[in-house]
Amino acid sequence: MRGRSPVGPWVFLVVGLGLLAGACWWTYAGVYQPMTWPRTDGEVVSSRIINPRAPNQYVAELVFRYDAAGSSREPTVIPSWSSGSYDLVRRFTDRYPPGQRLPLGVNPANPDDVAYELNWTFDVMLGPLVLSLLGTIFGGIGLLLVRGLRPRAGGASAPLNPLRFVSPVFFAVGAGILLIGVLMFRSDAAMRSSWGTVTAEVVSSEVVRGGSGNIGGRSRNNPAFNARVLFRYSVNGRAYQNATTYGFMTSSGDFARDLTTTFSTGTRHDIRFRPDDPNIIRFDLDSWWSTFGLSASMIAMGVIFIGFGVMARLLLASVTRTFAAARGGGGLSQ
Repeated sequence: MRGRSPVGPWVFLVVGLGLLAGACWWTYAGVYQPMTWPRTDGEVVSSRIINPRAPNQYVAELVFRYDAAGSSREPTVIPSWSSGSYDLVRRFTDRYPPGQRLPLGVNPANPDDVAYELNWTFDVMLGPLVLSLLGTIFGGIGLLLVRGLRPRAGGASAPLNPLRFVSPVFFAVGAGILLIGVLMFRSDAAMRSSWGTVTAEVVSSEVVRGGSGNIGGRSRNNPAFNARVLFRYSVNGRAYQNATTYGFMTSSGDFARDLTTTFSTGTRHDIRFRPDDPNIIRFDLDSWWSTFGLSASMIAMGVIFIGFGVMARLLLASVTRTFAAARGGGGLSQ
């Protein structure tokens, strides 16, 4: 009697096809459609890097000036993507220096919605390409696993093929995560020792859900809270006003509310700023967990994945011996 086919290979295949479909939709709605919008001549008013969503998540903030719908407009545009790499975001904002003039696509349904990248460049296609790559990987693994479940010549089945793929995948993923975690830990240590200190005044503070400061985050029944604080400060005679959140979310709303009480409007506190870009600030570097928690978690996750790879390898060896012994002793019992 033939056993039921495992579900795992089909899950990989379905996920891969879903990711490829998402890449196609993103290419059409997020890349191609804005290229069809009416064009206008625009000017870059300002471009900078900020970290309001989380201390270690950097986003670009661009302000454009242009005429649309019979009036001059200056919307602030923040791309949907963010990065843990400051240098990556810096290279992006450097392409849009203040005073630069460029063509803009204006959404006919919303004149404050503009597209500033109107070509098939690597930057605009990065998201769809990443989804396509992930879809190809998941779909390819699914096809290989499904093929591995087919009966072999002579009636011998290949029930072990999925394990042969699982072990190296866990090893590779674990090694990659471990390397990223180690590099992040080194970066966090350098940040803690080299960033400047300035006394800042709290303009406002609030409790927010999730790391982005929006209502999203986790489910309403199990929310995650954080404190978002807007500071006013001066570095080298230049005034700044920027917001950021604490270094980690918590399920305790009381912890976040205590932070907003400590950082209440009008109070003054020492905060840390990035020496080469004072727009990037943190007020949580005195906490070891807030500084190193993410990188330490990445290191632990990498070790866990490598451990799963070891277990999968041992399981494969054990089942292989059992399967070989059963065949040598007259076959597997049915």
